[in-house]
Amino acid sequence: AAVGRAAQPGDRSEQPPVTVLTFHQPLASIIAYGLQRLDGRVWSSRHRGPLWIHAAAHEPRPSDIAMMEDFVRHTYSLDAPGEPTLPPAYPTSALVGCVEMADCVQASEFDGWARTLPDGAREEATAHGRDYYFLFCRHRRLRQPIQMSGRHKLW
Repeated sequence: AAVGRAAQPGDRSEQPPVTVLTFHQPLASIIAYGLQRLDGRVWSSRHRGPLWIHAAAHEPRPSDIAMMEDFVRHTYSLDAPGEPTLPPAYPTSALVGCVEMADCVQASEFDGWARTLPDGAREEATAHGRDYYFLFCRHRRLRQPIQMSGRHKLW
């Protein structure tokens, strides 16, 4: 499966996600907007398929938002002309979107696999690498976040 930018609205062939993964902001919204295509984790997962993206309760600091947005502009420029569409807000304690979890790749296997990724995605890996990489595609953001509490890891 390809790791790419946000899917187009109107694709009715997909099943709604039933599994959720919580991220701190601003990363949750950046993923939902299709601006982060992979995430490094210290744990593996067998999950593949639709995945809700949930924003944790922790309020992001303005400096964290600015740093993440600068990084997104940089990685976006490696793969596409123009400026990325950044989230206008970073809600907390809410479902913010969904993605397709395409794969979970062990870091020792990632280097060979990474040659098939766009330059920006490889750059994301240098900043967000861990023991395992969760690879996302078909990013879809919710127009209106759904307020709810979250949990740790997949739920």
